[in-house]
Amino acid sequence: MAEALRLFVALELPEAVQQALASTWAPLRQAERGVKWVPPQGIHLTLKFLGEVAEARLPLLEGPLARVAQGSAPLRLRVGQAGAFPSLSAPRVLWAGLEGDLEPLARLQQAVEEALVPLGFPQEERPFTPHLTLGRVRDGLSPLERRRLGRAVAQVLPPPDLSFGVGHLSLMQSTLTPQGAVYRCLKVWPLGKR
Repeated sequence: MAEALRLFVALELPEAVQQALASTWAPLRQAERGVKWVPPQGIHLTLKFLGEVAEARLPLLEGPLARVAQGSAPLRLRVGQAGAFPSLSAPRVLWAGLEGDLEPLARLQQAVEEALVPLGFPQEERPFTPHLTLGRVRDGLSPLERRRLGRAVAQVLPPPDLSFGVGHLSLMQSTLTPQGAVYRCLKVWPLGKR
């Protein structure tokens, strides 16, 4: 049987931004044991989760993703307010929002979606909410503990003017381990380069 890889399309962050986010969230990271925190080097912006993909299909992804990258300009983004999905009163995923070139970012994400539909990847039905996942709340936290956690997340202030440029689109592999997901970049396409 052919090997399958767990893949997603993402925008990678500069290491300085990853470290600044880890520092900003450090007090909460140290205090909250009910959260599985993303290691700083794993913080990224997911544009499209592909799921399990046969390794033999990787070359089929390259052309469409290269064309999307060529048709998209580099972006300027800034870390924004903290939040949680589905809500701060019942958090399951903790995140930092984004500001800046959000309209071009949304167009890039939509272009990725549309480019991959002909390859059999269904289009995401939920609206795109650009965010950087920082942690996932473990099962077993009571509703009261979740509300308290949500209040603590609401108090996290974004790092002052933590802006950054994004110049490439990445195809990433996610390997699940008992310690959490480990990410590896498989391919990179510069944005706006012909």
